[in-house]
Amino acid sequence: MDGCGGGGGGDREDGDGTRADAEVHGIADVTRIPAPWGRTVRRRQRARMAERSAPAPRRLKTMRGLMAKAAGQPKARGLQPPEPPLLLTSQVASDPDTDEDVLWHIAEHAPELRRWLIANTAASAELLEYVAQAGGPGVARGFEVLFESLEE
Repeated sequence: MDGCGGGGGGDREDGDGTRADAEVHGIADVTRIPAPWGRTVRRRQRARMAERSAPAPRRLKTMRGLMAKAAGQPKARGLQPPEPPLLLTSQVASDPDTDEDVLWHIAEHAPELRRWLIANTAASAELLEYVAQAGGPGVARGFEVLFESLEE
């Protein structure tokens, strides 16, 4: 025995750190070390090779950012709670501080709340005209009350 795991082929022995082993596993600088120590050296060399081929953390962050951009998502920087949904109520429809876009959304998509838009002092003439033409439950009575209050 030559101290390398048995006889019979010299450089072509398997599993003991020989050149044949190096060719199979892609390890170029394996030296002839007896069996138990040879495995340890090869493991360390494989670990080093794996570290070299793994993408760097900075590169991963960049890739995640590019993937998020490509998907149309903002780059995540911590957890942020979602914006709460706006519950459409009669109070929202009649509040003068409600945004005009929300008032138009109510006028177009919530016919049961259109009568409350008439009571909103911030409602524009165009919005009130749309509500009058679109109609809905209580809209006619709402305009009667509005016109009666203007006459007084």
